[in-house]
Formats: sequence, structure tokens, C-alpha cells
Amino acid sequence: AASEERLRSLFEATPDALTFFDVTGMITDSNPASERLMGMRRASLIGRPFANFVVPGDLALAAQLFTRVLGGETVSAQLTVCRPDGSTFPVDLVAGPLREHGTITGAYCSARDVTEKNVALAQLEAGEERFRSIFDNNPDPMIAFDADATITRDNGAAGAVLGVAPP
Repeated sequence: AASEERLRSLFEATPDALTFFDVTGMITDSNPASERLMGMRRASLIGRPFANFVVPGDLALAAQLFTRVLGGETVSAQLTVCRPDGSTFPVDLVAGPLREHGTITGAYCSARDVTEKNVALAQLEAGEERFRSIFDNNPDPMIAFDADATITRDNGAAGAVLGVAPP
């Protein structure tokens, strides 16, 4: 009983959305973080299939992942999910089998909204692309070195000044 109470406390307090499913894909339980993520109460989530919350373009992948979990695998992926208000957002998820006495009786899923992470990555990639463009197209010779003084990058102007053909 104390062990079950500790597990319930962890389930309730964890910041990631935790959702349990039966073998048909119906939600059997969810934590408060799931309520916040999906914008709906636990009682409204329970009894609904996971397919109701996955965008159509990711539904085949979600179904494939669920089948793998029911086969005993633990999987991870990024999917786009949909709230009842129609808003969508990406989540990183980890899902695995729930077992009772050695038999798989359902699945768990831990999910986290990665909207901000994806925006930051896109901004970083855009910044790197701008850097590459400025570096490569600069009319002045430019050479980048690592800590061991090995050339890691040079532009065409550097090659022209040094008399080295570009790779």
C-alpha cells in the first residue's frame, strides 16, 4: 500500500505528461501534466482512444509505435498531437508496455511539448546557415582553426590568396 502510494505520488507530481492505455489504445489514466498539456480534465481523457489526439499525418506512425509497444518494445518518437480546440503541437514521447504478472496489459506514454525546443533548433540552424553564407561568400580571406591549429574551414578568397584550389 505504501509502495503504491509512492508510485501514485510520483505519477501525480511528474512534470511530463504520463498517460496509460489499455491494449485497444483507450486511455485508462493520465496525470495532471497530461491535463495541462491537452487542455482537458482527466475524466474527459479517460475512455478516449489515443488516435483522437494524433494529427492525421502522424496516425500511421502512432499506430505502428503502439503495435511495437504491445509487442514488448519501448519506443521513442516525435509526433504532432492535437488538442480538442484544434491546436497542434509537437511532442517527444517515450512509450512502453505495461505488464501485470508478466503479461502485457497496456501501454504507458510519457510526453513533453517540444514546441520551444524546435523553435530554438530552427533558429540555431538558421544562424549557422547565415554564418556559413557570410564566411563562404566573404571577399576577404577567412580561415577557421581548431584548438590544435588545424584548419577546419576556409573560404574561396583564402584559397585564392594562398594559391590553393577549393576542395
